[in-house]
Amino acid sequence: MIDKISVSIRDVTKIFVSRTGETKALAETSLHVREGEFVSLLGPSGCGKSTLLRLLASLDRPSTGEVELTLNNAGRSPVSVVFQDYSIFPWKTVLGNVAFGLRLAGKKRPEAERIAREHIVRMNLAGFENAYPGQLSGGMKQRVSLARALALDPDLLLLDEPFAALDPQMRQILQEDLLRQWENGDVRTAISVTHDLDEAILLGDRVALMSARPGRIKRIFDVPFGRPRSPDIRYSQKFSEIRQEIWASLRDEVRPAGPDAAPIKHSEPI
Repeated sequence: MIDKISVSIRDVTKIFVSRTGETKALAETSLHVREGEFVSLLGPSGCGKSTLLRLLASLDRPSTGEVELTLNNAGRSPVSVVFQDYSIFPWKTVLGNVAFGLRLAGKKRPEAERIAREHIVRMNLAGFENAYPGQLSGGMKQRVSLARALALDPDLLLLDEPFAALDPQMRQILQEDLLRQWENGDVRTAISVTHDLDEAILLGDRVALMSARPGRIKRIFDVPFGRPRSPDIRYSQKFSEIRQEIWASLRDEVRPAGPDAAPIKHSEPI
């Protein structure tokens, strides 16, 4: 039974200060993520999901409250982040991009490239090792970004809407690729920010629903599917039922988010 806490967020508030005033992005937010768990963060646009992820990645600090990571880090990188905009270097090849983090972590070039090639194959990029990002499709660029993050063998993988910029077909394929990597044991603990309700359920062990800004955890849903998990669960009655339950709670948070809120996506009408 998984019971060790890897991520502990306790009463976190985040306030951004500008010349025009203060914006409270997060308010007294608490969340605990167990070791080996995949948690999907779902909520309306502007509710602080990405802000929370930045706090976990140590790219920002909370105004009040605590963020604590208890990670093994036995020869591994503690945290890897995958962003929506790929964040890969246009002047490096696919191999160079995937090996980059390994080289920063102190791996010698032959070892870094050996590990990078393994992950390139796992992400269905074999044959593109010497290609540059400008020669790749959006889906392939995101595969490079995922391969680079997974090659570091992190204790914690953070995903900030990694498939949002892709077309629906490619998004579904990459969701399945990530699910396969999880089932293969390439990911230990993960937190994923998404606007896609189906994606949150397909990938997550739990779905943490956030309120409209200032964001806080409104409710946590246990996903009723074990692992290993087939992508075909999307078409099951149980999937439809949990989706309806989450949407019923999410609907009230989406409405006050305003006309600029990004839509919550799903593969079938709700």
